[in-house]
Amino acid sequence: MKRRTFLIATGLLGGGAGLATLIVTRGGRDASRQRILDAARTLAADPEVRAVGRACLDGPMAGLDEDALIEEIAGALPAVEPQTTPDRTMAALLERIQADFEQEATVSAAGWVLSGTEARLCALAALLEPVR
Repeated sequence: MKRRTFLIATGLLGGGAGLATLIVTRGGRDASRQRILDAARTLAADPEVRAVGRACLDGPMAGLDEDALIEEIAGALPAVEPQTTPDRTMAALLERIQADFEQEATVSAAGWVLSGTEARLCALAALLEPVR
């Protein structure tokens, strides 16, 4: 598998799946939290994502719980209005992942070099029950 980003490579961050519904809203903390949780539960359906997430929790993200991971994910994304489309939300997330790489904000886990944002999403997915 060629390295682009882990979540794209596993097919979970493309084409309107899971994370396309992630929207961080101004003043909408509860809605943002729920959208992040929903996205992570979707990711949790992939065993590879969960394995990488567990490796992140055992290493660079040790000690972080669900709330801390959600706060870090939300804090890394720009605030957008609730009416923002899933495509724009996807673009914001992908921009953040790219910026992580440009800023060398990366994490090594389970043989992958992940952006910090990818690592947090995988770690959160490992803590949650997958959508069935």
